[in-house]
Amino acid sequence: MGRRRILLSLGGGLLLLGVLALALGWYALGEERRTARLLSRFLSRQVGIPIRIERATAEPSRLTLRGVRIPPGQHWSGSLEIRELRVEGGVLPVVFPSGRSVSVVAVSTSVTLAKEPAPLTALAPETLTAIRATLLRFLEWPAVVSLEMKGGEIRSGNETLAFDLGGEKAGDGKLALRLDFQRAGEPTALAVSVQVASEVLADAPSPDVRLVFHIEGDPRRLGPFWPSGLPALSRLRAEGDLLLSGVPELDVTGMFTAALATGSAPLGGGVAARYRPRQQRVDLAQLALNRGPALRLDLRGSAEELDTTPRLTVKVDGTVDGSRVTGDATYTGGSAGLRAKLDLRPFAAGPLLDRFGFSRPAFEVRAENAALTLEGRVQGKDRLQLQGVLGLEGVEAPWATKARLRAKIRVSGALTRGDKGISVAALDSGELALASSAGEIGLVALRPRVASGRPGELGPLAVEAGIPDLSRLPVFEAFPLKLSGDARLEGTLEWRDSGSRFAGTLTARVPGGEINVGGPIALSGLKAALPLAWGPGEEAPAGTVTAESLTAFGFVLRRLASPALVRGSVLSLPEISYVHYGGSGQGNARGDLGGVAVPLQMRLEGEGVNLATLTTEYGLTVGRITGKVRYLLVLQHSQARGLVLAGHAAADPPGGEVAIDALKKLLAYAEADPSGILKRALENLSVFSYASLEADIRVGPQGGRVSLSLEGKKRFGLFPGPVRAINFQNVPLSLLVRTFGQPRRESP
Repeated sequence: MGRRRILLSLGGGLLLLGVLALALGWYALGEERRTARLLSRFLSRQVGIPIRIERATAEPSRLTLRGVRIPPGQHWSGSLEIRELRVEGGVLPVVFPSGRSVSVVAVSTSVTLAKEPAPLTALAPETLTAIRATLLRFLEWPAVVSLEMKGGEIRSGNETLAFDLGGEKAGDGKLALRLDFQRAGEPTALAVSVQVASEVLADAPSPDVRLVFHIEGDPRRLGPFWPSGLPALSRLRAEGDLLLSGVPELDVTGMFTAALATGSAPLGGGVAARYRPRQQRVDLAQLALNRGPALRLDLRGSAEELDTTPRLTVKVDGTVDGSRVTGDATYTGGSAGLRAKLDLRPFAAGPLLDRFGFSRPAFEVRAENAALTLEGRVQGKDRLQLQGVLGLEGVEAPWATKARLRAKIRVSGALTRGDKGISVAALDSGELALASSAGEIGLVALRPRVASGRPGELGPLAVEAGIPDLSRLPVFEAFPLKLSGDARLEGTLEWRDSGSRFAGTLTARVPGGEINVGGPIALSGLKAALPLAWGPGEEAPAGTVTAESLTAFGFVLRRLASPALVRGSVLSLPEISYVHYGGSGQGNARGDLGGVAVPLQMRLEGEGVNLATLTTEYGLTVGRITGKVRYLLVLQHSQARGLVLAGHAAADPPGGEVAIDALKKLLAYAEADPSGILKRALENLSVFSYASLEADIRVGPQGGRVSLSLEGKKRFGLFPGPVRAINFQNVPLSLLVRTFGQPRRESP
């Protein structure tokens, strides 16, 4: 019985102790939560942003905060959580701070970024004042403070970026911080160091806070945490300072250098700006950008009414790829409207397209000056609907003509910003009007052919161009060309990641045309259908060119036809066929409009040419001549030497006859028979019968020369004739023309 009472008493005592322990634990836990609420309110007031603390434990030499959290707010759409924050040092640094040390250690810190960033809003004057006051109080606190945050993480979706934070505040009121970012298993991607101190200016009623920062690293190692709107960098170095005054105002100055991931020239620059929260205004005194001699820009501007209807203005001045650039732009937040003007002198399209990631056209476009006007409206955060007009004066044609053209380009469409930068999202319409001093040349129109299969991707564009009057085309510098008739181009233009691609067909109808290369080459009845293509992997098939006739230096080729290939600025006619003077011919030709040294080359081979028909149609006064010949003719035209021509002709068996009067006249003019023996031998003949005829012609910058060799026929096939052979060497071509008369321009 006594033992039972003892057990009951002991059990009751233990139960009472348990209840007391639970009560004390509940009280302690409640005390921790009450303390946490008090600290949350205090810190929120001091910093100006909401701070939540689940529990706070105060010990003689330590204050431990658990479940510290900064939820999404007006200026922050993500969240920050610290599992445990330990403050070592006790109450002495608070009561007697001078010379005392405090250590703050954050354990398991996690920063979660919002899926969609909150709209950018300006810091209120009260917020800026609260930040300055908090920093000043912390800097003026005489205690020595050590800050440490190891193994922190920044999370965005499934991606994680680690960071470490360390800092020391000395007793003299100077704070030094270092923040390192790195991805798991990789070296430091970005290192940020900040020096914070207060300073008193002579005309300031209260101290200012200055933050001097230094940033260095390889942004490529940040992966998806590097802002997509900025270019990819392989190295970044930046330094500067932020001055927070009691007005309050925030002044920012800094300089930076960056190496682009593409390996091109490094980019450098500097910035100076001031934020005035009471006026809701930011003034950009200067944003200087330089990338060697190719890029030097100075931007100035302002942003007003930041919290109501923002209005931004920017002015730009500098040089880009050798062009002087000036311009201005305005953006009004209320209407989301954008207006911009930009002037470039001189203008080159290729380098600009390269700089913005677009592929170059098949030929370079240059102009003395370009004026660009844009009007648009921002749609959402990544899309801009716009209309633009680009006026070009003094345009150099791609065939290097000396004439200067005028061009006006009108575009209506949309731009979008993605992971790969700015791209064309839609093109509603496009138009290019080209004119010369003679008047309007032609018009090129673009329109969407079909809708793109993927949102934000530009679909194929239908291209239609027409030149109603070819006579208005400017003269080619390589070889003067005059045409009549019209031409039309139809095709499809596609924008792809690998570059733009075009495929289409150029058709032309030329009743008459003339090329002057040391003498006129006239065309009549020309018709052409030329497939065109440019871009990666594009190669146009062969087209066709036909002409009724071609007249060159009095000679006439008829019924010309050839396949035609266009490769860039080169037009090739690989298989020319034609007929003339009872015979036929074939050959090839190549013309290059790209400003090369030798823009025109041609090779012709003919056979069965009837000399009687040739002399009659050519209009030569040589009397009787018979026989048939074959020939090879090679010519080229260059800007340096003009026309260079070489040819060889030979008679087909059994030869033919030449009137003696013609040979006598030629001997007299050529002085090929100074003794008169050959002339006397020919006196008793009416014609000279030849068994073989060989002729060579050379034409160059100093004129033309002809050599002719005639071998006489043997009598009865056995005995030499009265004249065995007649040879003329290097007779001037001009002499032959004077001797036998001018050729007819048109054959009968």
